[in-house]
Amino acid sequence: MSTYDDQSLFGNRKIDGTDQLAFDAVRESEWSPGESLLDFGCGAGRSTSFLLEFGSSVSGVDINNEIIEEARKRVPEAAFYRTTAGQPLPFPDQQFDGFFSSWSLLEESSPNRMAKTLQEIGRTLRPGGSGVIITNTEAFYLGQWLTCYTDFPENEPPLRSGQTVKVKLLPDGPVVTDTFWSDDDYHSFFELSGFSVESALYPLAKDSGSSEWKDETHSAPYVVYFVRKDASIGNQNR
Repeated sequence: MSTYDDQSLFGNRKIDGTDQLAFDAVRESEWSPGESLLDFGCGAGRSTSFLLEFGSSVSGVDINNEIIEEARKRVPEAAFYRTTAGQPLPFPDQQFDGFFSSWSLLEESSPNRMAKTLQEIGRTLRPGGSGVIITNTEAFYLGQWLTCYTDFPENEPPLRSGQTVKVKLLPDGPVVTDTFWSDDDYHSFFELSGFSVESALYPLAKDSGSSEWKDETHSAPYVVYFVRKDASIGNQNR
């Protein structure tokens, strides 16, 4: 079974196809992240390169040493650090103005782990700091997409919070397992961790007459949450 920390499978994945809908939504939004950004679950630097477009200094973290080394080669303008799941991030309190997380929260397999991860991200964020979280919608596991395949028995409805789901990323072919969390779950996790949801986008593909898009033109595969840390929350203990 493949996992998201396999550099050989994910190092060359680009921002295109279905995934591009989410990144374009962030690019076209009014998000202003500030001078310093945390890229949580940066992988081989795909998202980090994207974040540099905002003019911020970016620090990326991931759990796999090989993938971090690849990110350093690909994006020398950013700083990269290896982290360990469930352990404190290698940054002091309130270091960042904002954070970005693309699909990494899907790897949190329990409410407790999700809460701890979000609280640790919040610890490194200045009060009032903003964040962007990209994750899958429920519709994602039931649809047909240009660069994602989801027709697996694990994804049969009805989906339940915390259940294991599966996706094959195209055209590379790696198959990975995720954990399904509903929109209500995410809102609950954010609130418990000191974040408020300012807005949420469900991007669709523009139907330009091309036959490439599948369900992207009428069903949103992803949700982009724009969150903000409660300005009254100061330092948090590790």
